[in-house]
Amino acid sequence: MGKAVFYNIPASGHVNPSLPVVSELVAAGEEVIYHAASAHRGRVEASGAVYRSYSQVPDDYFYVTGLDGSCPPATALALARTTRDVLPELLEQAREDNPDYVIYDSMCPWGFLVAQILGVPSICSSTFMVFTIPLVLRSPAMFSLVAGTLRGLPQLRRYFAAMGSIRREHRVPTPGYPEVFALPADLVINYTSALFQPGARRMAGRILFVGPSIGPRADDPEFPFDALDDRPLVYVSLGTVNNLHPEFFRTCIAAYRGSPYRVVMSVGEHLSVTDLGPIPANFIVRPQVPQLAVLERAAVFVNHAGMNSVQEGLVHGVPLIAVPQSPEQTTIARRLVRLEAGAMLTMRQMTSDRLLNLTEQVLTGDRYRHGAARLRDEIQAAGGYRRAAQEILAAVSNTARS
Repeated sequence: MGKAVFYNIPASGHVNPSLPVVSELVAAGEEVIYHAASAHRGRVEASGAVYRSYSQVPDDYFYVTGLDGSCPPATALALARTTRDVLPELLEQAREDNPDYVIYDSMCPWGFLVAQILGVPSICSSTFMVFTIPLVLRSPAMFSLVAGTLRGLPQLRRYFAAMGSIRREHRVPTPGYPEVFALPADLVINYTSALFQPGARRMAGRILFVGPSIGPRADDPEFPFDALDDRPLVYVSLGTVNNLHPEFFRTCIAAYRGSPYRVVMSVGEHLSVTDLGPIPANFIVRPQVPQLAVLERAAVFVNHAGMNSVQEGLVHGVPLIAVPQSPEQTTIARRLVRLEAGAMLTMRQMTSDRLLNLTEQVLTGDRYRHGAARLRDEIQAAGGYRRAAQEILAAVSNTARS
């Protein structure tokens, strides 16, 4: 059977959807070597893949580099510099491994370049909504994107310089901007559904929309599920990357204190629970929680409109209240509203009274429940990780025959 090398970035929202696909490939007889930050080692090995660490990519890469999505050119420059630093070692390893194909995350340019330099088939694992030019132009977040790009023009120039040096050294195409956030490949696997993605029909043949890729998570943290009761469960999380927002969590505490809801709040590893003040008796607050298991019991999901979290909520039919932290997330949040699967508050709009009132509307309004159920049914029909693995094997087989 075949051999694949997988390259990912140090973000759980990008790693988690890929691992059920890897497990399915391994079950089909493929050998998969998976490069990831050390925090993900247990999950990678549980998938059946061979784990490889990065020597120069820390677990908290986005946190230590101060990347929060507000300045895309700064993120692009960081990715380019990381690529320049890690590429020599990764190429040496890849030549020894001699893979039949390479899989990489849509924000992992070093994986893209390894595939280009080796000249092997490439598969892109994409957790993002596809941002076409028409979608960007119609998006209310367009002005934020433009402003962020203008602020980052010095970083953008350095990005092109760094990629230019890699291109000249290895004589292969390097990703442009903003292509570095949605890297091309022979096959792009996208973990959302065609219904959720605007203009999906026009992308048929280029991008495969398989819906959320969700499987068992071997290293989920322990959680006191016996402390949950019959009260409607409100789950609050800002994901794993840009979650250092104590005022957001304090507002949630003020909104739901003394409410008829049971509240589970995941605040991330970089925020101390003690910084949030007294925790009400109806709250359970943890740095991390087993998100999928909590969502199985949730009545509403208050989150940042990150694509992975949104899809995990929708696959359980849970209506969402989106409080986006970046232009990309604002577009995702507005898509939720348009499909009537959730509601939206901006950070400026968010007060405890508004959040509580909106939660009551979502919980009592049939349209949100029906909208989330419609997306759940469509997502479940998309095929998930099994379809993704089948399509990867078919694409690699067709490339080999040609």
